[in-house]
Amino acid sequence: MGVCTSNSGTVAKRVLEKLGILNHFDSVIGRTPSLMMKPHPDQVLACFNEMEVAPSEGVMIGDSHNDILAGKAAGAKTVAIPVYFTRKEAMEAAKPDAVIKSMRELPEALLSLR
Repeated sequence: MGVCTSNSGTVAKRVLEKLGILNHFDSVIGRTPSLMMKPHPDQVLACFNEMEVAPSEGVMIGDSHNDILAGKAAGAKTVAIPVYFTRKEAMEAAKPDAVIKSMRELPEALLSLR
């Protein structure tokens, strides 16, 4: 499992460590000058590469339309989980493969993408 964030990778790792879940992630990719930001697929491709997963075998789960666009551009399936700041119209326009309302729905959504 990996994280792609527009925040710095250092900050993301610190947050995951404070939550006690950093060890569950094989890759944490943050903002860096060498990678173009989402919706460009660079970050997503770098994350899949670090995890040694072909994008076509992976899933990008995101809370913004840029997440979904980046996942699709990388060649991955996509799951949208809109949050309070997500513009519904923009998310729908990105055409995610699945949309969930809470993380509790994620297992079923992932199974539907097989």
